[in-house]
Amino acid sequence: MTTPSSKLGDLGWVLDDLLRTPHTLRVLLLSSDGLVAAKSTNFDPDLADQMAAAVSGIQSLSRSAAPFADSAGTSELAMFQYPPNGNYLFAMAAGEGTHLAVSASGQAVVRDVSYAMEETVDRLREQLGVAPRTGAGTAS
Repeated sequence: MTTPSSKLGDLGWVLDDLLRTPHTLRVLLLSSDGLVAAKSTNFDPDLADQMAAAVSGIQSLSRSAAPFADSAGTSELAMFQYPPNGNYLFAMAAGEGTHLAVSASGQAVVRDVSYAMEETVDRLREQLGVAPRTGAGTAS
């Protein structure tokens, strides 16, 4: 699968920085429609494509669940954590039209991973955005 923007594909080194957080496993930047925008270098491309689609679905569910968490004034939860098999999957909005996802082992300190993600997004929010895809043809 192609990346939404070559500019984003060059951000792999930034995502690799998140791997310095103890017990993180993989890092993925995805477009809101489920395409890989950038990934850490240790991420198999096929798995990255699969996870981009899955995380996009999870983020969609978080938008639906926002009222349950009393996220007044926001369209989605700020961060979603799900510990399958004792490991964690973190996902959060990153830039315009993108989400940042991090997998971590069950030994990870949730606060540390969350902080590292928020720090990355705060530092690079402008660079982490993608424009919405447009149709290939024009309507008649």
